[in-house]
Amino acid sequence: MFTDSLAANLIQWLGTCHLKVTEGFEPFTSKYNIKPSKSDPQMSASVRSDYMKKCRSILFDLLKEGLYTNFLHGYKITGNTVNLLMFGNKHLIEGHIHKWYDDVKLPLCDEIFKCSLTMTPIVLLAWSAVALQVLINHIVDLQTARFTKMKYAGWHSELVKDMEHTLLHPIHKEVFKAHLLDTHLKGMEKIVKSLNDLSVGITYIPSSAEEIS
Repeated sequence: MFTDSLAANLIQWLGTCHLKVTEGFEPFTSKYNIKPSKSDPQMSASVRSDYMKKCRSILFDLLKEGLYTNFLHGYKITGNTVNLLMFGNKHLIEGHIHKWYDDVKLPLCDEIFKCSLTMTPIVLLAWSAVALQVLINHIVDLQTARFTKMKYAGWHSELVKDMEHTLLHPIHKEVFKAHLLDTHLKGMEKIVKSLNDLSVGITYIPSSAEEIS
């Protein structure tokens, strides 16, 4: 269970590293194909800029029209049916797992968190979304600041509220809970692999006097 105490510890940790929140997300941001192909010699700098701005506009459209094309949500195809997966965009989730579960120094590798969590924390999923938004903005406009808490903390809070609302929504709650659980389980597999990679094996203990003299 994600208790108030765990939440407080996590928030305290995030407060010390928020400037690094975008680290590790660059490869996943590039998967949104915001940049046009460099092989097109006919595309001027201004046309390239307009193209990327249009891509960003589509990715950042979180209203009804952009449900299936924005950078946050995903979808699942079952037969002839396409079902929306709230906050389940493939690139978002892959980046989220890589960021928060693939480093043994991060808090989700701590024994307290590992034993207490059953779903990926939405406060971290929201920061993952913020990281992607920051980097998408930076791709489109290199002058855009990488990250400032003052600029993005408000949107992070809104995202957390939206996710909490989704967890209570009669249509989305069961699917979203399953999605958070599945994301956490995939992340835990990463943690176990990382910890196993750190193992140096069993230490040999000499069993006879001849071996130590």
